[in-house]
Amino acid sequence: AGQHKLNWNGRDSRGNSVGSGIYFYKLSTPSTNQTKKMVIVK
Repeated sequence: AGQHKLNWNGRDSRGNSVGSGIYFYKLSTPSTNQTKKMVIVK
């Protein structure tokens, strides 16, 4: 319970900086799974 924070450095799994676009991310916990989207504008 409570609030949590996650920072992402804007890099892909190979260490390359990602470009502008819409990206989807998945948050998983023992009680729920959520897929959300974020927009990166450079």
